[in-house]
Amino acid sequence: MSRFGRKKKPLLFGTVLGPETVLEGTLEFSDSLCIRGRFAGRIIATGFLRVERGAECAGGPFKVASASIAGGLSGNIEAESSVELARTATVKGDITANSVRIEDGARCEGELIMSSR
Repeated sequence: MSRFGRKKKPLLFGTVLGPETVLEGTLEFSDSLCIRGRFAGRIIATGFLRVERGAECAGGPFKVASASIAGGLSGNIEAESSVELARTATVKGDITANSVRIEDGARCEGELIMSSR
C-alpha cells in the first residue's frame, strides 16, 4: 500500500538484470530496464531505467527517457523527462532532466541541470 492508502501497482519491466548479473558494455533499449545487479558501461535508450536498491550502475553517460534510482549510480545521467532519487540512492555525477525528485536521505554529488526541452 502507498502512504495514501491505495494499493501500489506492480512495476513491470521489459528487461530485468537480476541481482546475480554482472554486465559490461553498451545497453540500448526502447521499453524499460530494471537493474538489480551490476552494470558498467553506457546506456543510450528511449525507455525507462530503474536502478534498484543494492544495485550498482557505473560509467555513463546514461541517456534515457526517464529514470528512478534507488541504488548506486556513478556517471552522468540525462533524462528526457524526469529523474527520481529514492532515499536509498547514491548518485555521483551530473543529473540533467526536465523534472527531478529527490527523497530525503538520498545522496547526490554533482551538478543538477534542469532543462526544458
